[in-house]
Parts: sequence; structure tokens; C-alpha cells
Amino acid sequence: MKRSILTQPSAGDTRRSFFSRDLLSRMPRSFPRFTSALVALAAFFTFQSTQAATLLIDLESNQTILEEAPAAPVSAEPMLPLMAVYTALDIAKNTAFDLFENVPNPWSGKVQNRKDAAESPQTVEFATILQIALMNGSPDAVEAIAPSLGLTQAEFTQRMRMSAEKLGMTSSLFSYPCTNSEPCTSSAEDIAHLALALFRDFSISRIWAAQQRFTASGLPPQTTSNFLLIHSPAISGIFIAPDEKNSCAVVLSENPRNSGNRIRRLLAVELNAPDQKALRDRLSALFLRAWRDYETLRIYDKGTIVAQIPVFKGRVRKVAGVLNEDLFATLPREQMISNGSNAFDIRVSYSSPLVAPVAQGDLIAEVKIYADGREIANAPLAAAENVPLGGFWARFRDTLRIALDQDVLHP
Repeated sequence: MKRSILTQPSAGDTRRSFFSRDLLSRMPRSFPRFTSALVALAAFFTFQSTQAATLLIDLESNQTILEEAPAAPVSAEPMLPLMAVYTALDIAKNTAFDLFENVPNPWSGKVQNRKDAAESPQTVEFATILQIALMNGSPDAVEAIAPSLGLTQAEFTQRMRMSAEKLGMTSSLFSYPCTNSEPCTSSAEDIAHLALALFRDFSISRIWAAQQRFTASGLPPQTTSNFLLIHSPAISGIFIAPDEKNSCAVVLSENPRNSGNRIRRLLAVELNAPDQKALRDRLSALFLRAWRDYETLRIYDKGTIVAQIPVFKGRVRKVAGVLNEDLFATLPREQMISNGSNAFDIRVSYSSPLVAPVAQGDLIAEVKIYADGREIANAPLAAAENVPLGGFWARFRDTLRIALDQDVLHP
């Protein structure tokens, strides 16, 4: 049987200061200075609705802020470099393939400068190929990935699809290369999963995705296709496809907080925009709206005791439910200002009866954050301590209570 507890931070809890009307009324003036570059960039653009797939996620709270057809499969050929780089790194990790091993140079003989052509090496490090593919989606780099790993196109296609399945990209189907008979499709949600997995699993990709320019002896100079990365200090990655007709992007924006060692991160995905200008307009407007109109608050710290959960047949009658990680929630600033301390409700639900023995760390409940009756965040609660079996009479008493389902089961 599911039970629920309504809870709020205690009156003396400093977290309540986040929701004081006095502080909330000052929020617009505390708008991060670094976003001025974004404001200037977006001031010239307007958000126009198209059939493109759109997703904007606050990575601190893991909440979707804005979306348009985020799960719809659309043409995703321009995102093939992103899928290929992740798959190549995954293969290298699982096969002990050295990223810095020399492989055939796909640009050998293609440089225009005579001096560079004469000095053009016959081999380059495999990592260089992946870096350039992630920076600007170079067709030469992408085409060289599979043969550098000793795989055929069909074999690499299969490995990409295995990677997509492993990441839970249920709306994606990639081919290497993308063709009319085997097109590449994906969704905004899947591309978000892919980008986050790339940064999570392979930290070197963070460096590659943040690099604006790259030069190496004998290779053509490389510039990122992520035009927002070049023009705005608020952008820190990851990939904008250079395709002019079917424009796609997944972009990370970060805002270091002034206190608490927090970094608020926003991830925007835009697929199937009609052209690069429309893509630029939409991304700029998305980030501007998110930084200007939404705020992410820390509701509970890691290790906070959120609720006392009843335990039956144990040596104690209740066990503390604690958070294993910080819990954040994202709300519109206007909603927080107008509602103040009533901006959201906090509820704890658990399956009753919880019967001993209970081990420390067992997941015993879930805390949920609601705003305007809608769930916006949740996190599991773990038992703060062990609860061993109680004595004979404690077990007998609670057996009767469970059988009769009395109201005393409610906390």
C-alpha cells in the first residue's frame, strides 16, 4: 500500500530563505553578469515556431524547461559525427585501442598550400581524427573513423546501433554513412542522452568540444562549427553540425555560481532547423529565456533527513530517510515571486508496510517536489541506519497491525 507524507523544510531551516519574498523580489537584479553576452547575442533574434525538434534541459535539476516534439524521430544525418565519435571512443575503451596510435592521414595530399602538402604526414593520431570530427563534423574525419579501427562500414554501423541501444536511444537509427536507403534518424531526447553520455564516459571529449581552433603540421587548419562557442563565453560545448539545409545542434551553456561551488548547466538540442540562421535564432532565444525566466534552487542537500518512515517488526518504530544526492528544482522566476514560500509542495511516498530487517542504504521511500499540482522533481530516500528484527512481542504486535491495516500505520 502506498503512503504519503506532506512535508516542508522546518521553520529554522536556512533553505527557507530561498523562498522569502524579499529575496525573490531581488532575483532579476542578481541575473548573472556573464549572460550579458547571451542577451546581446539574442537581442537581434526572435523565436519562431517551426517543425524542428527542440529540447532544453536544466542539468542541475534534470528538468525539461522547454520542448517541442522532443521524442519525435527526425532526420539526423548531420549528427552522425557525434554518434560516430562516441562509438569510436567506446570501441577504443573496450578493446584497449590506443587513441594516440598513428593511422592513415585522411587529409594527405588534400592540403592546398604547397609547403604544407610537402610536409603532410602520411599518418596522424587517431585522437586527432576524432577531435576534428567533433569540432566541425569534417566528412574526411568521419569517413576515416571506421577504417582506422579496422572495421568495415557495415561493422561500424552495427557498433553504432549497439551503442545507441546501450544508451537507451530508442528513437534513433544511424547508418555509416547515412544514405537514402538507410537514412539516419534520431530525436532531441536521444541526442541529449548521447551528448551527456559522451561527456560522462569520455572526459577528453570535453576538451575537444570546447576547442575553437586546431592546427597541426601538415593538416588543414580546423575551426569549430559551433558558432555560439566562438561568440559567447556562456557556451562551453558541444557540437553544431555544419550542414546548411538540415541544421542540427546540441549545445552546453554553463554559469558558475557565486557561492556554494555550484555550476548551473543548460543543454539545448535543436534538430531539423531549416537553415543555420534559424538554428542560431532558436538556440539564442532558448538560452536567453532559460537564463532570464527560470531559476534552479537547491531544495535539500545530500545527506539531509527528509522524513521518518515507519518500520514494522523491528527494534525501532521509525527509520530516517536520507538523500544520497542534492535535490534541485527549476521553476519560472515569476511563479516563485508570486507564490513565495508556497511555490511548491514537498511530499514523501513509500510502500507500507516497511518490514524489518532494513539495511542502511536500502531505498525505502521517494521525495517528490510539486509545483501547481505538477511533479517537477523527485529523488529516492535511503535508510540512514540498520533496523534489525525486533523481539517476539514486537513482531507479534506488528503482525496484527498489518493484518488489520489500522490507521496507526499512517505516520
